[in-house]
Amino acid sequence: MNEPRPSKRGVVTVVGTVAGVAAVLLLGPNEASLTDAIVSTPSSGDGESSAASPSASASSSAASSSTSSSGTADSSTSASTDTSSGVSGQWDGSVYDGEYGAIQVQVTIEDGQITDIIWLQLPSSGNSSRINATAAPTLVQEALAAQSADVDTVSGASYTSEGFRTSLQAALDEAGL
Repeated sequence: MNEPRPSKRGVVTVVGTVAGVAAVLLLGPNEASLTDAIVSTPSSGDGESSAASPSASASSSAASSSTSSSGTADSSTSASTDTSSGVSGQWDGSVYDGEYGAIQVQVTIEDGQITDIIWLQLPSSGNSSRINATAAPTLVQEALAAQSADVDTVSGASYTSEGFRTSLQAALDEAGL
């Protein structure tokens, strides 16, 4: 008995599908647009978003960095104003040197309430860009809802989650919250 041979069309379809999937996995999303999406976070729940420009973030964190005895860089910028209802201003958290790169956030507080959190540093090479595209906004949303750094670890993003909590807590400590 003769065994049926695969048709040329079937072979071409399978090879094309495998090549396409491999290209998507290897190339990933455009890192520049991904970084812009990650640093944009909702502010005050009004649907608007704010984004830190890469040059402003770099100069802000570079101008106020110092190295602590633990080997991580501590960076804090304070523009606080005491009011009768609480503290207001912006504070940069410490830089967390994670497994895949540096992580740092900046928190904005108005009258003692966390109103915005932006990413000053976030790993974006390799799989980090794909993982952080969903983890970064999730962590910010949870922290805004909890009004603290006490947020759950995002599945698949344990290093990012730990770095976020550490940097945010340092910023909140600087603010006196």
